[in-house]
Amino acid sequence: MANKEINAFIIYDVGQKRVAKVHKLLSSYLFWEQNSVFSGNVSPKVLKRVLFKVNRLVDPRQDCVYCYRLKYPFTLHIERWGKYANKHSEIIRM
Repeated sequence: MANKEINAFIIYDVGQKRVAKVHKLLSSYLFWEQNSVFSGNVSPKVLKRVLFKVNRLVDPRQDCVYCYRLKYPFTLHIERWGKYANKHSEIIRM
């Protein structure tokens, strides 16, 4: 049976008032790599739940969140939204 987990990377730049909330939320699901960077293997369902919760915490007029997804066989799906991002998604196949 194929592995259905996604290797996800979430990088964020949020207002000071929201940093602790976003950090605490992501710590519940992913590993803290460095300031504002989390990664880990999660199911698609869990990742969807995490992104929904993060989206409820951030202010897209001031904050920026990137989610990078790596799925076997090496498909990288990138989502960008918020202050610094062009509102688009892209898929890179390797």
